[in-house]
Amino acid sequence: MASKAFDHSVICATEQAVVADRPIAAQLEELMKAEGAYFVNDEQAKALAGLLFPSGPLINPKMVGKSPQQLAQACGISVPATARILVARLKGVGHSEPLQAKSRPPSWLVRS
Repeated sequence: MASKAFDHSVICATEQAVVADRPIAAQLEELMKAEGAYFVNDEQAKALAGLLFPSGPLINPKMVGKSPQQLAQACGISVPATARILVARLKGVGHSEPLQAKSRPPSWLVRS
């Protein structure tokens, strides 16, 4: 959480995803929320994908370094001021998941 939230993840050397075994996924989610993670729903994740990767796997450079609140506002999502990162749950891996492209904003992907 700290490395992803620090400077809104401008440098792409931070973690991009979390893989959680099903038996601990709910507990991990609660711990992440306690640290400021905001979990977006499927519709919100689609909106974020469109904002961050409007034309494929290359990130929209205008969104790099933006806070979770700025990203959310840009795609019509309301998030609390306490949100440090945005988290989207994935249903799979690979090119079918647009948010799996190299990402620099303060967002994480969770696959459980």
